[in-house]
Parts: sequence; C-alpha cells; structure tokens
Amino acid sequence: MTSSAGIPGIDPSTVRTPADLAACLNELRKQRGLSYEQMDKAARKLQGEPGRRWDTLGKSTVAEIVTGKRLPAKGKLETFLAVCQVPPVEAALWVAAWNRVRRPRVVRPVGALRVGQALPRRLGVHAAIEVEGSTSELPDYVSRDFDQRLHAALADGSERGGFVLLVGDASVGKTRALFEAVRVTLPEWWLVYPADAGAIRDLAQAPVPRTVVWLDELLRYLGAPDPLTAATVRTLLSAGLVVVGTLWQDDYRIRIAQRDQSANDPYAPDRDVLRLAEVFDVPDEFTSAERARTEQLAVSDRRLRAAIESTDAGVTQVLAAGPELVRSWEMASDPYGKAVITAAVDARRLGVTVPLTESYLAAAVPGYITATQRAVASADWFERALAYATTPLRGAARALSPIADEAMGVVTGYVAADFLLQRARRTRRVVCPPSSTWRALCEHCCFGVEELKRLGQAAELRMRWREAIAFYRRLASDGGWESTVKLAELLAKDGCHAEAIALGEPWADSWSLGAQFADWLVKADRIDELRSRALAGEWPASNRLAQVLAKRGQLDEAIALVRPFASHENWTREGVLADLLVSRGDADELLARGQAGSRPATGRLSNLLARQGYLDQAIEVLVPYVETEPGIAERVVQLLLEQEKLDEAVAVLRRFADAGSGTAVEQIVDLLIDYGRRDEAIEYLRECAADGNWNARHRLPQYGPREQLQASAANGDRHALKLWVDLLIEEDRLDEAVEAFRSHMDTAESAGMWWLPGDLVNLLHAFGRLDDLRLEVDAGTEGAADRLAQLLDGKGSSDSFGPRPPRPPRRPRSCYRGWIIMPPH
Repeated sequence: MTSSAGIPGIDPSTVRTPADLAACLNELRKQRGLSYEQMDKAARKLQGEPGRRWDTLGKSTVAEIVTGKRLPAKGKLETFLAVCQVPPVEAALWVAAWNRVRRPRVVRPVGALRVGQALPRRLGVHAAIEVEGSTSELPDYVSRDFDQRLHAALADGSERGGFVLLVGDASVGKTRALFEAVRVTLPEWWLVYPADAGAIRDLAQAPVPRTVVWLDELLRYLGAPDPLTAATVRTLLSAGLVVVGTLWQDDYRIRIAQRDQSANDPYAPDRDVLRLAEVFDVPDEFTSAERARTEQLAVSDRRLRAAIESTDAGVTQVLAAGPELVRSWEMASDPYGKAVITAAVDARRLGVTVPLTESYLAAAVPGYITATQRAVASADWFERALAYATTPLRGAARALSPIADEAMGVVTGYVAADFLLQRARRTRRVVCPPSSTWRALCEHCCFGVEELKRLGQAAELRMRWREAIAFYRRLASDGGWESTVKLAELLAKDGCHAEAIALGEPWADSWSLGAQFADWLVKADRIDELRSRALAGEWPASNRLAQVLAKRGQLDEAIALVRPFASHENWTREGVLADLLVSRGDADELLARGQAGSRPATGRLSNLLARQGYLDQAIEVLVPYVETEPGIAERVVQLLLEQEKLDEAVAVLRRFADAGSGTAVEQIVDLLIDYGRRDEAIEYLRECAADGNWNARHRLPQYGPREQLQASAANGDRHALKLWVDLLIEEDRLDEAVEAFRSHMDTAESAGMWWLPGDLVNLLHAFGRLDDLRLEVDAGTEGAADRLAQLLDGKGSSDSFGPRPPRPPRRPRSCYRGWIIMPPH
C-alpha cells in the first residue's frame, strides 16, 4: 500500500475510529524517524516562523496522540502533520479522517436511554395473556391502519419538533402502537420518561436535541398539583424535541370540549396543552384490514390466535386480559377478594391517584360485605383476599397491581386496573361508596392538597357532610382561608353552627361568606349578635335580621333596617326592600320608587297587583319595560296566561320573534303545544325555519320522523337528545325522558354535553323526583345535592327576587329556553 504522503503502509482514508487515527499517526511519526522530543523541538521551530500560528506539541501531548489516549484538536493535528512534512494536499485527507472519528460531546438527558434500547413493558405496554407455546414477552405487533400517518407525524416532528397524542379507551393498543412507531421512526434518539410535570419543566429549561419525551397516561401530568402547561410543551417543541403521549378517550373529550363562556371551565389549561398535539384516535375494535393482518400473524402466534377467536371483547382487550379482569371482579368466588377490588376501584372513581395502602383496603372492605360475611371471616381473610385481587390473569393483568418505591421487594400500595375503572364509571355511576371507604380514605391514606380537595368535593356532592368535613379539616390545618371557609360551610350543613361561626368569624362581612354567616347566627339563636352586626352597618346581617323580623310580623322595623342600603343602582338590595313593601301591601311606595327608576319596585308592584287580583293593572305596570328589561316580557306572558289570554300572550312573544329572537320562537311553540295547538305550532316552526331562524331550523327535526330522531339521540347526537327528551315530556313519558338523559351521563362531558348533568338534575327537580335525585346525589352529579335539599326543605324553586321567566303552564321542559332579553353580566 502506498500512502498519500508517499509513505508505504499508511492510508488515512481507511481510518474509521479514534484508535485507527492514533495508529496511523504513530506509524507516520515512526516512518519519519521522529522521537517525541524531536517532534516537540520541530513544533517549536515552526512557531518561530512568520506567516502562520502553529500549536504547541509537547512530548506528553505527542505521546497521548499516538497512543490513542487523546484525540488531538484540529490545530495540534495540523502541527503534527507539518512536523512530519505532510504536504497540504495530503494533509486534507488526514483532516477528513479526523472529522470522521471526531464526535461532539454526547449530552444525555437525565435518566434517558436510546429509543432502540427501551423495553416496552417499562413504558406502559400491557403484558399479554399467556397461552401454551408462547415464549416471547409480547405477541407480534399487528400494524394498525393509522400507523403510516403516525410514522409520518413522528418523522415530521423530528425535523421541527412535534407533539403526537394517541387517544382511546383502556386496553385498545394505544401504548403499543406508539412504542412501535417511535422505535421504527426514531431508534437513535434519546427517550425520557419523566416522573412528573416538574421533571418535564427541568428538561424544558435545558433541552437536549434528538430527545423523545414519553408521556404515557398524559392525565398523570395534567392532573398533577403542579400540572404540565402549554408553555412548557411549546418550549420543548421549539427546541426540536418530540413529545408523545396517550390519553383515555373520555378524559380527552372532557378537556377538549369548548364550554359556554359563562360556565366554570376547570379544563381550560389542559385544553391549551391538548390543542398543541396531533391527535390519533385508536378505536376499540380492529378494522377488517387489521383483523386480516391479525389472521396472517396468528398462524405463528398462538396469543393472537386466541384473541382473534374470542367473542368476549376486541383483540387488544383480550390480549390484555380485559374480559378476565371483569369476570374476576364481578363474578368473584371470594366475596372478600371482590370487596378489596371494589374498594380500590371506588377510590379511583373518587379521584384518588396514589397507590392505596393495605391498611386502607382492610379498613374499607367491611362496607362491601354483609354482616354475616363479616362475622364468619377467617383470621387470614385479608391475606387471601389480597392474594386473589393481585393474582395475574392468564399471565397478563391483575385486578390490583402492587406498587413499590425505590426499595426492592417492598410493596407500598396497590392500584386498580384501568380496564376496571373504565367499566366502573359506567356500572357504578350512581353507587355511592360506603361509609367505610370514606373513613378509610381519611384515616389510612396520605394525600396532597389537590387530592384532599377532590375527595372533599366528591363527598360534598354526595351530601356526605361529615366525610367532607374530615377531609377539609386536614386542608384547613394549614390556615388557608378557602379551606377554612369551606369547612365552616360544611359544618353548618351538618348542624354544627357554633363551630361554623367560630371558624367563619374573620370573614363574616365578606361578600362570599356574609349571607351564610348571618344565617348561621340565626340558626344558632344568636339574634343579639346578628343585631349588633346589623347596627354596625353590615348588609348581610341587616338583610338576614330583616327576614327574621318580617317573619315575626315586625315589618316596619324590618323595612327601616334595610332602607338605608337600598338604591336603584343595586337591584339586589333594592329588591329586598321591595319584597318587604309587598309583604306590607304598600303599593304607594312601590309605585313611587318605580317611578323614580327602581326596576325591582316596579316588578314587585306588578306581583302585588296580580296577587290582589288586578291582573290588567299588573300588566299595565310592566308594559313600558317589555322591550328593554330582562324577564319582563316573560312575566307579562305569564300574567296573560293566568287570564287564559293565550293569543295575546303569543302576540307579545311574536314581537320579539319577528325581530329575530330564536328564544321567543321556541317559547311560542312551547305555549301552542302545551295548550293543544300542536299542528299550529309545527306550522309556525316551519315558517320560521324557512325564514332562516336558527332555533327553528334546529328544533324542527323534533317533529319529523320519530325513528330518525330517536336513533340520533341514542347515538349521542347532542341536539337530537334534547329534542327527543322534550318530545317525551310533551307526551307525558317522563320515565323514558329521564332514562334517555341517564343513558348518556357516563359519557356526557367526554361527548361535549357539559350541560347534560344540569339539565337532568333540573328535570328531576321540576317533577319532584326525589328518589331519582337521590341517585344523582350518590353519583356526585353537580347540583343534585342543592336541588334535593330544596325539595326536602319544601322550597321548590321559588325565588322572591324579581321577575323570572315562567315555567310552561302544564309541564316543565327538559332544559331552560333562555331569556328573550339577556340580563347584564
């Protein structure tokens, strides 16, 4: 071999490693007959020559270079070559060899490993069922129809950063599909599986190029006390990182659905994160093409053969032992094992995310078994029950999975299977966990602030006042005002007014607690204290004391107490005075205040006249405000209907309908139908729809083919469901109307029907369905507890402040139609 420098046996083009380069340089030095010292002297001589600056080349440096202990910097390599008299044209070949073996300093993210080295089970891929003859950890991967698009999204993300999210139910193959796609597309990239949102933020502060951020079960990062934010994700994407994750379908839809601007929206920050992702839906069932590919692979994979032949569930669910999980729980031969599983599942339903301790499980079980089963339990009942609950099913899944911390072989808690939680959300929606569960959660679990809040809210929604109090006592121990005020409210609901007053004292005159605090003083029979506060100028105390005085018949004193607070600008306080004037029958002052600009006084005067039988005069008082004030048109309609003047009532509404009010159109249709003029109502609806009225066009299908409307409602069409329920109510088929709503409750928020729980609760309340409301309370449905309390207290839905849109005269609707004129926010 002839060298590029004319020296036999040396060819820098063959250099592939740092060791190769070191060997070639050493051979070059030997061929030139140069010792380390001679190399050092020659380099010094070069440094004395004009025209170029050369690096130093000490004896120790030469030794490190030629023995491979050190890769020379480019300047030292060029000095080395110049000392060995390598011509510039040949030196370029040596520099090229140096470039090939030179590697920049490898920066490795904390806890990272190469994608190609990652193990699927450690990234969240479910274990697969065991069948005779199966030896590999996982069955062959069946390519999904969306794989090509998924690979393309990852490849695109590798160029400029990207966020890919797979969405689907439990055990549908989300994590396996994502793992296979990342492994094929980005095998040489780093992979980081952050422990929490804080670790993600740390990575965003010092991002390492060519890194995949693995966020299996994304909800763990969104629902954390210090959650993942859109800003953090944007930082990662801007740095060119690829973020990948999975999320349950229900959890995704709940968070991505846009809510009404007036509604509380706790998921707005999560939605900002999710909108950054390219989403791939993973269906529950394999497509025909996917099943065909499964058939091909099943020839040599017995687990796939077992899954494709099963009729219990989809292929991926069978592979993850989903049907076996359900059977082991619901058809358990061991009642104590079943109780342990149910206690763990119920804890997750209530929002618990941390592993559950053995002490919790043992303490919760008594509420799930009968008195006889408690009496005859063996001494080792818990050990046997836990063994049953944690037994691997077909080698794949467990109803309860043991969890350990860093200590080897030490179980710190247990987590119920996702598949069981998903089923329980449907089958146990209206089942309230027993007292033993609440007590065990409070006494045997260590929770953070956010988890305690979730449990406290869950107990409050179910009217479990004492359980909610227990959780909020722990929260209030840090002195936070929100937790302390909430604790005081719950104590009052439980009848502990003295303690509630003591806790609420510092915030007694606040807008958030003042009215409640005054009410607690009344219920604790501390009227003198209430009077002192009223005389000190506290409005909540004055208002509540006035109510007490009015109830005693001391109307003049009550009026004198609130009069200083009343003003035309504050409708609430003006309304309180007007109510008292109505109670005294003082039409003259009501008229005077109304003429001076008090809208509440005008409304109350109309109510007083109507109560006295002067309906025409009651209407006459309101007419000037029909087209300008919220609720007045509806009140006039109500008064006309009380005189059986349907056509005149419709005429009032037509003024607004003709001006484009969809709400007025719907109210006209409601009235005509309720008064037996159905054909006229439908014809009017068709006319308005033809004129382009949005409400009319969207309601018209209610009176089209019934089968089509019913099918659309059953399939989750939000608009069709409302129309179908209204139709059932019109036909006095209330049980079916309630069931139609209930059939969608478990997926209401995930399907974007955030209004459904409120509409169901209002419907049950309107018809006085106490038992059904109790079920919704047990389910933790928001608003159910308040509505049930109203019925039990005999309050109904009455409201003494100001005119309100009336209910239809014969049957309540499934949902409120809205105002013709909207009140100011």
